Amino acid sequence: MNMVNFELKLLQASRIKLHKIITSLSEDQLFKIPKGFNNNVIWHIGHCIVSQQRLMYLRSNLSMYISDELNEFFKINSSPATWKKKPDLLEIREAILLTVEKLNEDLKNDIFKTYEPLRSSMGFMINNHLEAFSYTNFHEAEHTGNIQYLIRMNES
Repeated sequence: MNMVNFELKLLQASRIKLHKIITSLSEDQLFKIPKGFNNNVIWHIGHCIVSQQRLMYLRSNLSMYISDELNEFFKINSSPATWKKKPDLLEIREAILLTVEKLNEDLKNDIFKTYEPLRSSMGFMINNHLEAFSYTNFHEAEHTGNIQYLIRMNES
């Protein structure tokens, strides 16, 4: 198995887990912000989707498979405190798996030709879409850990 297929399998596993979370929790559980925190479960899930799209597509000068509204809700430095309304749960639920399916197709079709490098919040230089893909999986693992912690906090 080559590295791209391995990274894709990691992303699929992550998204299946996020899909289970979003479909198993109530709307109140998804949107609850525990005392001392500034984000909730749904923000972390949406942020994973948006970050993957921005890192892989936007920086490759390609159209993202998410709405502008979803992008605004969950891009870096956003938070539920800035929301004027709640994000659409159905749109998020659908985007969790759809964006991975589209990425798989796009990788097979070799559409990633250019990339605008960036320095990640952790200080890593991301120079191309393959590095962005790897970083996406690391990033999603971090946020999945945060989600699991928030779920435990909300239960107590």
